[in-house]
Amino acid sequence: HFGSSCLRSSVSRSRQGGGGRRCIHTPCRTQTSLLRRGCPRTSLVMATSLKVVGALGIWIALSGTLILFNAHVLSTFHHPITLTLWHHVVSVAMILFLRLVRPSLLTIASPGAGIPELTLGKAIRLGLPVAFCQGLGLITGNGAYMYLTVAFLQMMKAWTATGVYLSGCLMGTQKWSIPILKCLAIITCGLMVTSLGELRFNLLGFSLQLTSLLTEGVRINLLELRLKSQGYKLNPLTASQVFAPQVAALLLIPTVAFDMSAFDMPKIDSIGKGVFVLNALVAFCLNMAIYLAIQVASGLTFALAGIIKDLVLIAAGCILQGSTVTPTQVVGYAIALCGLQAYGVVSKEPSSFEGGVLMPVLKHFFGGQQEKQPAKAGGTPSSRIGAVAPGDAHAPVGQEEADAPLTGDNRGRGSDGTDDAAMAKESAGPDDVPQPPPQAPLQADSDADL
Repeated sequence: HFGSSCLRSSVSRSRQGGGGRRCIHTPCRTQTSLLRRGCPRTSLVMATSLKVVGALGIWIALSGTLILFNAHVLSTFHHPITLTLWHHVVSVAMILFLRLVRPSLLTIASPGAGIPELTLGKAIRLGLPVAFCQGLGLITGNGAYMYLTVAFLQMMKAWTATGVYLSGCLMGTQKWSIPILKCLAIITCGLMVTSLGELRFNLLGFSLQLTSLLTEGVRINLLELRLKSQGYKLNPLTASQVFAPQVAALLLIPTVAFDMSAFDMPKIDSIGKGVFVLNALVAFCLNMAIYLAIQVASGLTFALAGIIKDLVLIAAGCILQGSTVTPTQVVGYAIALCGLQAYGVVSKEPSSFEGGVLMPVLKHFFGGQQEKQPAKAGGTPSSRIGAVAPGDAHAPVGQEEADAPLTGDNRGRGSDGTDDAAMAKESAGPDDVPQPPPQAPLQADSDADL
């Protein structure tokens, strides 16, 4: 959290002569130290705010750039499998470079903190199913951009939370809940209305994106079952280190078997080798941006920024691709967003909404917080995994997933398929405000960020 309340309470305690518990939140300790050294409070607040806005601005810019970049490349280079493989090959190369210059950024094991060492054999054994889902989600998500507009696909990502929850119920990481199902029904109805208003609807593209979102849901739940349950918490960079080599190895098989026509040098030269290099570097830089954003922003701020990112991408898609958003789509997407925000509230304590969802949620947003119910041991599965999930998150890999998506943002997934929102939740401190579920992704946006 921002820490202003802690600073105010510190001032209050000093006036009373001390006493009370001392805040141990790192940003608060840093800000208190700066205040003691004479830094004006307004300057401190402005500097912190600019840092958060800058980090989130870079993330939104890179995420949007990658999605539009991928859509542009795939409009002439119809090989989503090979393009996804290329992104992961470059990601592996960049991770190896980081291990040489800043190995501390990629540390996973920490015996003192109870995090066991992740050996190569264990990484493959635990992570291979996750890598398979990530690769499949990225291929289908990228492939959808060849048939549908960026604006419509961004709207579809609001369904990521539904994919995560339904797959979680089937895999045992979530519990069936009538209040949550009501929220997901609202999201689904909103997206059905949005689809009816799409002027350039394509069934194949719709099916590919739906497969990508469902695969992302399975991926996030596999992360919970196979890696988080073993004590491993991955950010976008460490997730790339674990999953990028495995995804690259898996994608090499279908590329060699079915997509060798992609290695047509005249076609590649006509697009430009530099374009492919830049495209892959943007994908990797997106993971770095997600890593930075979740370090400086709270989970709630990160999730709200994901909504802004989606709206910006919808507008950019209309301008750059000449697509049209119809009034029917505006209404449908608004319904889906309302359902998504309700899901973010209800999933934290479903039992509080057994008597109804609409009025308690409206009271939460406009009439103050609901009275807190006694927490159950361990929390609900929904609160452990997060409201979702784009990347997502996308993300890393798993961006990410950093695991998660997503906020994602699934608000968005990281470039390697990580779930932004989930990662943001994982990185949030104990004082952070809980974030609502991501809409749909560090795929890495599965979307097509990779």
